[in-house]
Amino acid sequence: MCEGVLEITFQGHLDPEIIETSLRQLTALNAQKKLDRILINGLDVENFTPHVSSPAGRLISLARERGAREVVFIVATGSNRMISASVAFAAQIPLKMFETRGEALAYIGV
Repeated sequence: MCEGVLEITFQGHLDPEIIETSLRQLTALNAQKKLDRILINGLDVENFTPHVSSPAGRLISLARERGAREVVFIVATGSNRMISASVAFAAQIPLKMFETRGEALAYIGV
């Protein structure tokens, strides 16, 4: 992955605890590192609980506080696209969505 890009991959059933774990990991990252974008790979997310938007919003807000100016989602299904768009909108951060990791990486310039 290129400098300034953090990739987070989610798989299977997505629930608030999984996102909270990612939030703790992002918090633990060295604050000295520059973060330009966050790349969230949700291709292998099969389903999610209705309560994932709140912790997901906090995760994206923290990334924004760390300097991320854009969120790039990799999602293929309509329901995952809807939740991704609503979370990014609520966190007030620009969003791009792609159906493949290759398309997302090409957009980022990797």
